[in-house]
Amino acid sequence: MNNFKNKRNVRNIEEISWKRKIVSVFWTIIIGAILGILAKVVDNPNINPIFDDIGGRLGIWVFIATFLAIYASSPELAAIRVFVFFESMLFTYYMYTIYFLNFFPKRQIIFWNLCVLITPIYAFVMWFARGRSLFSDFCAAIPIAVISSEAYISCKSNILLQSIYVCLIIVLLFNNKKRYMYVCIISLLLFLVLIKTNLLTFLFGGWNTML
Repeated sequence: MNNFKNKRNVRNIEEISWKRKIVSVFWTIIIGAILGILAKVVDNPNINPIFDDIGGRLGIWVFIATFLAIYASSPELAAIRVFVFFESMLFTYYMYTIYFLNFFPKRQIIFWNLCVLITPIYAFVMWFARGRSLFSDFCAAIPIAVISSEAYISCKSNILLQSIYVCLIIVLLFNNKKRYMYVCIISLLLFLVLIKTNLLTFLFGGWNTML
């Protein structure tokens, strides 16, 4: 496995101590817990609806998961970080719902925890996005295509939200170490596939109503 990671400059693993790994995971849990509470707080209709629009959609969480993954020292640590981030986020989100709002959304809790089970796979793959190979370019294009597709499908009537999505895409694009053209082409192809198949709507339709 290590030979594959380092072959043809896909990406080199950074060797760090177990202490740094534990600290990294610890802070990821804390950040996830805080964002889980914030995501619930902005559900309040008295809060600016743009925050609910952002937190209640897939794009921002794909963006955060991508950064947690690509800045890990190894794909294994990336998988752990993304998994504990979403689990801690869901934990505080639904604990707030249960204890402060006296509501127990059993089906939603089960659904999103099942979704979290596949996030380590995404994180493991996304770790390679900062490498210098065609495979890395493909990995880097995945979140860009997903965010672009969601912006196209569900944010057409919200110019502010579209602008935020454009900013997310630009940040992701310029994280790929000057292989922008390759990533743009692959992103466009993946975007067209997602739009034509309507895959995001099929998999995550009703995100706003379930969180």
